[in-house]
Amino acid sequence: ADAATVQDRKTGEWVMFYTNRRADLAMDDPKDVRWVHGTAIGVARSKDGAHWTYGGTANIPASCTGKTLWAPEVQWLAGQWHMWLTVVPGVFRDWNAPRFIVHLTSPDLKQWSCGERLDLGSDRVIDASVLALPPKGKTPGGYRLFFNDERQNKAIVTADSNDLIHWTVRDRLTQTPGEGPKAFRWKGKYCFISAAWK
Repeated sequence: ADAATVQDRKTGEWVMFYTNRRADLAMDDPKDVRWVHGTAIGVARSKDGAHWTYGGTANIPASCTGKTLWAPEVQWLAGQWHMWLTVVPGVFRDWNAPRFIVHLTSPDLKQWSCGERLDLGSDRVIDASVLALPPKGKTPGGYRLFFNDERQNKAIVTADSNDLIHWTVRDRLTQTPGEGPKAFRWKGKYCFISAAWK
């Protein structure tokens, strides 16, 4: 689930980071959702984007994350690899746990280093997507983060940053619930998609 795919700048291979699921975990109670918790981030590699080889799980430090990792967002920005990762601090039977987003960096898509926990004004934020903004004249444009704030009826919200570390929460984009936002540039335009369960 929640795949993020980038091209390794050294090997040319495609690298996919994704949320694992413990779908074969036996549950006596059908409302028990431990199977979506206790999950690492999986890695797969491909030379052509069609045939993939499993590469184990991402080397993500437990010191800044937790037992449950979801929805990796991976981007090459400002001269290094960045990952924004949803963390749930434990394994839970229901959906009522806190969730937050952490920032990590890597020189090679293999070894990840802890960055900061993002302060986004809510204890229930998931599903980061990051986009470099166009420059304003000679001034760099900065970056925009799109994320799901479950405290706002699962609205998609934005935050802006000039340094990829300090973020200022900006706009609520949706009035209807949604998740998994993805913003990207394609064919000269900015595009945005989000899952609305429809």
